[in-house]
Amino acid sequence: MFARTDNTMRRLSAMALAAVLVIAGVAVPVTAATSDVQSDGCEFPHSTTDATGTEVRVDEVPDRVVALQPSDAQTMWEIGARDQVVGLPQNANTAYLNDTGNRTDVTNDDGTTDVEAVVGANPDLVLAANATRSDTVQQLRNTGLTVYHFPLATDLDDIANNTETVGRLTGNCEGATDTVAEMDERVEAVREVVSDRDRPRVLYYFYQYTTGNETHIHDLIETAGGQNVAADAGLSGYQPINAEVVADSDPQWLVYPSDASQPTGAPYNETTAVQREQVLSVDANYVSQPAPRVVLALEAMAEAFHPAAFETATASETPETVTTTEPTESATPDTVTESVTPDTVTESATPDVVTERGTGTTDGSGPGFGLVGTALALVATLALGVRRKGS
Repeated sequence: MFARTDNTMRRLSAMALAAVLVIAGVAVPVTAATSDVQSDGCEFPHSTTDATGTEVRVDEVPDRVVALQPSDAQTMWEIGARDQVVGLPQNANTAYLNDTGNRTDVTNDDGTTDVEAVVGANPDLVLAANATRSDTVQQLRNTGLTVYHFPLATDLDDIANNTETVGRLTGNCEGATDTVAEMDERVEAVREVVSDRDRPRVLYYFYQYTTGNETHIHDLIETAGGQNVAADAGLSGYQPINAEVVADSDPQWLVYPSDASQPTGAPYNETTAVQREQVLSVDANYVSQPAPRVVLALEAMAEAFHPAAFETATASETPETVTTTEPTESATPDTVTESVTPDTVTESATPDVVTERGTGTTDGSGPGFGLVGTALALVATLALGVRRKGS
């Protein structure tokens, strides 16, 4: 979407500019030395309290960062900080990110964190999404590493806040601010388009689980103009789904992550959603991971739930039809625990941290939303324009 350079390039550019000014005879103001170091709008040292109640202090811009979960890695890529990443999960859940090679794989075969590998990467800072187990975080801290454990992202605002926190901790404040600004713009565009539309009943399904209140996927459904039947049934968090809820709610749309299978048999086959073929597979890397690319899942849902809004926009504002590709199959919620325990759900099996797997690599220089996201954003913007003209 928008190009972004890394901190090294910014520092080199600043040095080059200073040299040019000196050669040109322009006085360059010299400030007194202080204990504070600034980078990309960030000031160091910086201290903040994480989800464990621990005060985390970062004295200077961390040159070496380990991202324990796929969503941590995605966020670093999106804010333009991938060159600082020296370790991340090297698996299908990060394969869609460009240039992940030559970095330490920090996961075991079972998806848990390889503590020894993390320590061996010699990081200045370790980013641990909420899906990371608390005991893993403590193990790493016991070795002397600086670890920030993120709070659970329960909605889009939380994801934006976590993105800004990553930028602040890693010296990429400007990149994080730009990323969040783009996210906010696209979210608001969707809200405007669907604001006066009827809200279809929606069931999100993955591996016999569903998502209720206080989850970022619930917020995606509601923001996209849907009505989350699991939340209406009183469910919170990620819970097993039972046949009674499905039958009683009769969802008009079934949504599932691309790494899961569409539910079949009774009572699903009798729902309005299946009868009308209103079933949507959303890229698991986007819907499950609480990271910037959730806006792609949001836009895909909104267009599916309210196609007339987008069709009207494209027909009115442009002679060409903007086409989109269907999300491909790949992952599950971005908050499942490293071993499915109540302590923390990891990013590969169940919700808060859906696994990250994608349909190709992207360089992530600005929310790496790609062509599909760009098209959907254009459609949403056009629709917004049509609605405003008609108001």
